[in-house]
Amino acid sequence: MARPRNADTQRVAKCTRLANLLLFLGSRPHGATMDDIRSQVGGYAEAGQSDEAFQRQLRRDRTDLARMGFPIGKTREAKDEPARYLLGNPPARRGDAVLDVKDSSLLRLCAQSALDDPSFPLRGELTRALGKLHIAAGSGGGNGAGDGLPADAPDERIVATIADAIRTGDALAFSYEGASAAPSERRVVPLRIFSYLGALYMHAYDIDKRACRKFRLGRIAGEPAIIEAPAGIVDEARSHAGDRLAVLPFQMGTERLEGIIRLDASLGDRAVRLTEGSGELTPEGDGWLWRVPVADPERLARWTVENGPGIGIVEPREAQRILLEGLLAAAKAGE
Repeated sequence: MARPRNADTQRVAKCTRLANLLLFLGSRPHGATMDDIRSQVGGYAEAGQSDEAFQRQLRRDRTDLARMGFPIGKTREAKDEPARYLLGNPPARRGDAVLDVKDSSLLRLCAQSALDDPSFPLRGELTRALGKLHIAAGSGGGNGAGDGLPADAPDERIVATIADAIRTGDALAFSYEGASAAPSERRVVPLRIFSYLGALYMHAYDIDKRACRKFRLGRIAGEPAIIEAPAGIVDEARSHAGDRLAVLPFQMGTERLEGIIRLDASLGDRAVRLTEGSGELTPEGDGWLWRVPVADPERLARWTVENGPGIGIVEPREAQRILLEGLLAAAKAGE
């Protein structure tokens, strides 16, 4: 992960580091030494800190996690052995956490940054955690984390099974209830779970159709079954892992407007991923200009906030106005 350049990217780096530490210790019931954490946990391993700076950072992170309800204890089996850090039991439940729009967007950004890193070791676990976040938002719990998910939010077990199959490279069989056709039996190699316009989807390679398809998880009937894929199919499927997943949210609608979006150099490699292969991305100054069709200016303004900072709207002016009014309203509400 690149070094943070401003307050928002510092928050992203911190949240990612804390999540990495929790997942790392959660997978090691017997604990981990300070050297283990420094060399293996993302956010510490690449920081290049002195011993003293690393120890101060770890103390601050333990304090922050304890305040969130995740105490990290320290134990030593023998005097001549290094101390081991263990994830302790959280205190008694204090009620459901409430995420506002900013918290939710930041959480998703951190999680997606981790999933976009091929070296991240707990991709399946993080995918399941994100699925739970979407499911909770769709159940009417009112935690503010969702975008108005539909009533067909998927069962948690479906998300978990698909996430495990993506991690292990297994194929799946399931019954799928399409939007208009009768239920059909499908055999696929799952490639990715993604969120689109408030619903969860699976990008997968259909074994029988020999082509990639997108499946809305809420329309999968029952829990998918693990099956053995025909020879060569998994490699063929993985060659499509980088395919464009869907039209962008602001491209859904009847209007046809020219969009010009400025992407700052601080976005790094994310700038290319954000475009989803749509439109034309050209270098401009310290960053890029992205020319892309826009159908819904309001959704473009919302997309800019959810995926920023480092993104600015040049055209259409209507999206620029909506974004400015929203930022002014948020600033006024925070006074």
